[in-house]
Amino acid sequence: MEKIDALVAATWQGAVLGIVVFAVCRLFPRIPARFRALLWWAVCLKMVCVVLTPATLPLPVLPAQTELAQKVPMRLLAPELRGNPVPGGFIPPPGSVRSSMPEPEKFDPLRLVFGVWLLGIVGIAGYLAFQVKSLVGTLRRSEPLSTGVLAEEARRLGVEFGLARRPEIRLSSEVSAPMVVRPWRPIIVLPTAFAESVEPTEARMALAHELSHIRRGDLWLAVVPAAAQALLWFHPVAWFASREWATERESACDAEALVATDGSPAAYGRLLMKIVSDDHRGGLAPALGATAAYHTLKRRLNLMKSFVPRPTRALRYGGGAFAIAALFAALPWEVTAQTGATVKEKNLIVNGGFESGLDNWQMMMSNAGRPVNIDASVDTSEHHSGKASLKFTKTEVSFFPLKVFNQDISTDGATQRLKVGMWVKASQARKATMAVIMDDKIEWGAYVGEANDGDKPADHDWRYYTATVEVPQGVSHLMIGLQMYGPGTVWMDDVSATFMPNNTPLRKAVNMESDADPLADVKDVPNLDLKAGNDPLKRYFLIGKPSAGANKLLVVLPGGDGSENFNPFLRRVWKNAMPAGYLLAEVVAPQWSEDQKNSIVWPTKKVRWTGMKFSTEELIEAVVKDASAKVSIDPSKVYVLGWSSGGPATYAAALSSPVVKGAFVAMSVYNPTAMPAPSGGRDKPFYLFQSPDDSVTTYGHALTAQKELTSGGAKVTLVNYKGGHGWTDDPFGNIRKALLWLEANTK
Repeated sequence: MEKIDALVAATWQGAVLGIVVFAVCRLFPRIPARFRALLWWAVCLKMVCVVLTPATLPLPVLPAQTELAQKVPMRLLAPELRGNPVPGGFIPPPGSVRSSMPEPEKFDPLRLVFGVWLLGIVGIAGYLAFQVKSLVGTLRRSEPLSTGVLAEEARRLGVEFGLARRPEIRLSSEVSAPMVVRPWRPIIVLPTAFAESVEPTEARMALAHELSHIRRGDLWLAVVPAAAQALLWFHPVAWFASREWATERESACDAEALVATDGSPAAYGRLLMKIVSDDHRGGLAPALGATAAYHTLKRRLNLMKSFVPRPTRALRYGGGAFAIAALFAALPWEVTAQTGATVKEKNLIVNGGFESGLDNWQMMMSNAGRPVNIDASVDTSEHHSGKASLKFTKTEVSFFPLKVFNQDISTDGATQRLKVGMWVKASQARKATMAVIMDDKIEWGAYVGEANDGDKPADHDWRYYTATVEVPQGVSHLMIGLQMYGPGTVWMDDVSATFMPNNTPLRKAVNMESDADPLADVKDVPNLDLKAGNDPLKRYFLIGKPSAGANKLLVVLPGGDGSENFNPFLRRVWKNAMPAGYLLAEVVAPQWSEDQKNSIVWPTKKVRWTGMKFSTEELIEAVVKDASAKVSIDPSKVYVLGWSSGGPATYAAALSSPVVKGAFVAMSVYNPTAMPAPSGGRDKPFYLFQSPDDSVTTYGHALTAQKELTSGGAKVTLVNYKGGHGWTDDPFGNIRKALLWLEANTK
């Protein structure tokens, strides 16, 4: 239960801050009392905030989140992901799946703990209500004091304290010590006997003490310690911090009263002794008095002995600094990932975005005696990202003249696999390439235009071209070359090259402009482009044909940049992998800022992004609600699939949202400090899919997730696959197996 998790957090966080404040007060006892009171008030505020505040403030101290997948439009990979649907149903191996028969409801001790906690709050609230009722009766029976020496002294002191409204003075025989009540339009209540017998000097000091409470706003501030005692009635630190705040609060008012009246500490101490000896009834909780309690009197009298009207600048500044730090620590911070530079696979290309012009690129020109009719230069008016790209323009249909821009890549001569890619914009381009040159061998990393007979010139906006090639053992000179054979115009940007594990599947360069329709195989798959609640930031695709009855729903958080480019792949997933009766909701990652796509693609309640209007958990719930309004959805069969950058948010949603009944997380990471409490996944199924060969999201993350989720009572299975990072090993068959396992293990 989330509230129990909040209580646990408030318990240890309040204790830690309390220990720090206790140490500061003991190490620096001469800090002015007003700052010591703020320190203890901050401890109470911390505990109240953690329990009551659902929203948190991001504190970006964790390392930047790893970018978990290459931002590659999945339609480029579609030809290699296509396959026959998995025939028949998947039969799990014996013992691998729990019985799907309903289990009897188990006793949850957390419910008992929650009930006891609520009973404690009710008891304290009842006691406070009784105290308030008693105080209201006392005020109703008291008599106003508007004339005389005491009333006139109160008026003069109110002016000296800078109070905008003069407090009302009342006399009562039911109180035995001066006190101030009611935070709005405060009232000072004096004992009748005290008002009749007090000396003028003593009356002035006593009134100054109560007026100091009003000036400081102590009655308003008292709400926080009272709330800490009520919410954490079982926690000794809550009671100790509240008592210390009350003691330091009274000491601060003592100091202000002495300064305001120019009184003698000895005389003030005698006044306190006199009031305490007469205070036989005890104080009322909603009121603040000059005595507080007997156990605080000794400390206050000791402070009188060392009273200094004006503390040194060092004590004032030091106390203020400690108080500000404590108040800062009291805010409901959440440790989040840094939003700066993202940790990526190492790009071997330097200046692949041409932001530094043609630095690091070597130009080779060959015209074979022909006129130069090719232009190649940096274009700052057109770019995929950043502020520049490399533009080729050629007017003649011929191999020559030729301009090539090369960049060397270091290699150790061992057999390696190299993944290359670049973004390209083309205007009637017949042929432009990115070549991987290995000594005297050439492989295409990208082929733009007429690769085969009958192909048309390339004419498109920015698209991603990629290939994975094998670098044979013994290669001594490895180089990337960008070139255009023409005619036409192309822009090249964000050129990349990365060494991959040797079991990474080889992938030939994809020709984007062949006559074949890349979506021909999924044209029959329904694909609705929707916005949950008509909010353009809550975009999703509802994929698949609804069944006559209630449909099961798989919500998908794609990896990479989480964009709509994964739609063709997910349409193939529905067609080739989904068991009968399923719909698929592909969520499109909202963009909160321009640089977000390079950092946290799917922000959560705990790992936030500046300016976000809602978390991914809330987005998932909105999508499920919107889809349920359009078609019949079985609420007991709503699962979330997230891979790579979508994995952390998938974990978070399954651990915190009652809408999500299970999760399928593939090739991703798990950071316990950035996740909700594992207890949120109690009895929910989690299917973890990870390759031991993955060098982007290492296998240890899956092991950590398995351990943490199991400790919280979740049903967890960890399934290995071959091929490293990506959907490399029968993706459709494995997705189908995962969904069948989730269904079999859902209560």
